[in-house]
Amino acid sequence: MSQDNALLEETLAATRRGREVIMASVAVALTGALFLMQALQFYAFYRMYWSYRMAPHVLLVVGVALLAIGSRLYSQRVWAAIAAAALSGVAALLMGAWYVVMVVLGPMRVNPLTALLPFAAAAAALLAGLAIAPCKRTEAALRRAAAAGLDLDL
Repeated sequence: MSQDNALLEETLAATRRGREVIMASVAVALTGALFLMQALQFYAFYRMYWSYRMAPHVLLVVGVALLAIGSRLYSQRVWAAIAAAALSGVAALLMGAWYVVMVVLGPMRVNPLTALLPFAAAAAALLAGLAIAPCKRTEAALRRAAAAGLDLDL
């Protein structure tokens, strides 16, 4: 019985959420909310032409995906940390390129939210990348506990 208690205490200590995971999940979820706000702003105030018509739909999908991944990242899932880092990184690159095209080549007015999104997505990608190692430690601790007969289902 004492060995089970020691294993339980060790597992609970190893699965405690660290600052990296909390900061990453909040950053990813906030970036998702910013993408949703940008999509709603495009729907409400802009008339899009040509291939730009797809932009609000893509922003909406990315925003919902980042919100969902951010919640799973808070649960310390390794796949969520990797997906958040990848999706946020790609979104940062694409939004940065789109911002440059809109400012340099296009006649479109640019709002501060459009300028903020690449930086927010890059920060979320960086924080999600830093959260991968703590999520792996948590997953390994849960596997050790499951092998010993403790199903914590965290």
